[in-house]
Amino acid sequence: MSKHQIEILFIAGFGSSLIFGTFIGSIADKFGRRNNCLMYAILYGGACITKHFGNMPVLMIGRFLGGVATSILYSAFESWLIFEHNTSPIRFGAIRSAHYGGSMYTFVLEWTPALSRAAGDVGIPHGYIFAAFMVATMIGSSVFKLLQQHERPESFMRYVLLLAAVCLSMPIVAPDNLALVFGGFLVFEMCCGIFWPSMGCLRGTYVSEETRSTTLNLFRIPLNLIVIFILWQNFAMISIFKFCVFFLFAASIAQHALFLRTEHTPRHQKLPITVTDEDENM
Repeated sequence: MSKHQIEILFIAGFGSSLIFGTFIGSIADKFGRRNNCLMYAILYGGACITKHFGNMPVLMIGRFLGGVATSILYSAFESWLIFEHNTSPIRFGAIRSAHYGGSMYTFVLEWTPALSRAAGDVGIPHGYIFAAFMVATMIGSSVFKLLQQHERPESFMRYVLLLAAVCLSMPIVAPDNLALVFGGFLVFEMCCGIFWPSMGCLRGTYVSEETRSTTLNLFRIPLNLIVIFILWQNFAMISIFKFCVFFLFAASIAQHALFLRTEHTPRHQKLPITVTDEDENM
């Protein structure tokens, strides 16, 4: 299967998420987040079954199911969790989420060719590299716990987004330096580990409970458009990373705007969801 065919499969997934995401979100708000989460399990289970076939139409169906399921994954579960814990600026959050998410999902497709180019004729161990990325993400989640004890996410996420932009600039400034490219990717994954819980806290603060699932899927519309645009054009790898860096800088600017809007708001209560050592040991 060629790289462009893989890109087409990615486009199918993000396209189905773009088209059906808002509709799926409204189902969760009207008929319950629990039922929507059960629907996710069925849809994603079907998507996984298609991975056992080497037929392009079957794989396209799987990507379609996976795209719809992803819309549920990134909206209904979080809405359900925040609702159970009982706990304008939204446009800045939407801009930041779209630009960061677009860069991150584009990175998912491009890290392999970037590292392969940096490694030259030497094959890269994809499994070990992916495992290293997951460890870096877990480290980032732990770093988030430390940061939120001293600063609000509105503040420290400005620097995290800037750092992420610098990390993804490595394939641009030093495309043949394996250590720099791989190190930059590891730090970027750590930034992802900080980003996700930060976004959960911010959405729990600013997004209305009554329409939370629908709003979160609306956030994903520009994200899906960004990824589809980049992949559909079949840009060169360096050009794709330039787009990613630009989007991350734009996300940092949006985050700074959110910070300026809320910096005088007293931190009179805890964020909607906090992680304690007791929770980790359960």
